[in-house]
Amino acid sequence: PKGVCPTYTLNGGYATHFIYPPFSFIIYVPFYLLLKFLSLPPYYLNLENVIFDVILSIIIYLEGRKKEDPFALLPIIFIYIMTAVSVPPFYGVFAVIPTTFLAIAYTRRDKIGGVSLGLATMLTQLSWLAVPFVLIYRIKDNREKPAQTIKGYFVPFLITISALSLPFLLWDPDAFIYNVITTDSYTIPVGQLGLTVISYSGVFPLEPWFFTLSLGIVSLFLVYIYARHFELIKESLWIFPLIISWFLWRTLTEYF
Repeated sequence: PKGVCPTYTLNGGYATHFIYPPFSFIIYVPFYLLLKFLSLPPYYLNLENVIFDVILSIIIYLEGRKKEDPFALLPIIFIYIMTAVSVPPFYGVFAVIPTTFLAIAYTRRDKIGGVSLGLATMLTQLSWLAVPFVLIYRIKDNREKPAQTIKGYFVPFLITISALSLPFLLWDPDAFIYNVITTDSYTIPVGQLGLTVISYSGVFPLEPWFFTLSLGIVSLFLVYIYARHFELIKESLWIFPLIISWFLWRTLTEYF
């Protein structure tokens, strides 16, 4: 399409696989149909991103007022701030949408919170980094009623993921697993932030396997630290996805 810059690969071609989870395009279908009905140009589709930007701002304000702390929910924006500030939502970067659902998942312990966490997970892989910490937060914050957490939060979370993933898994499991779950680190260029700067700048060539191994080790360590010292650092959960993201092949972007 005119004005669209593709993602170029290491071999000189450009990316042809759709590597985001399925809700990343499903969420745009109703708005796209509305634009077609009103005969509006396709680029109006980015209005949906801007709308979620406003919703996220309102959520941050309401949560800050409720807790009498204006920064109560503000750290969550750092999950997408590197992309959303440099390339705002009206340019097509949809990081604000999963961030909004993560904010809802963090502030609510009911079915809406569980469904929101599932939707965030099915929007972008970057949300996956926050999922274990949000689940630990929900389980330990309501440890007096574990059955309520499982039934009212965890089950809706699993149902949402299953409902969005199963149709595509049944349709073509190999393509789904390769494009969405597998990190396409051998064709997609390295990122420009975090430890990838070492490779990107040419100082020392770090292979993709290094980032995969580091990602696993750091993730397991931080999940353990958060669960072990939950009472001391429970409201600091958003810093952990950011730390993990520094060990991704593509850092703080929509895919890795």
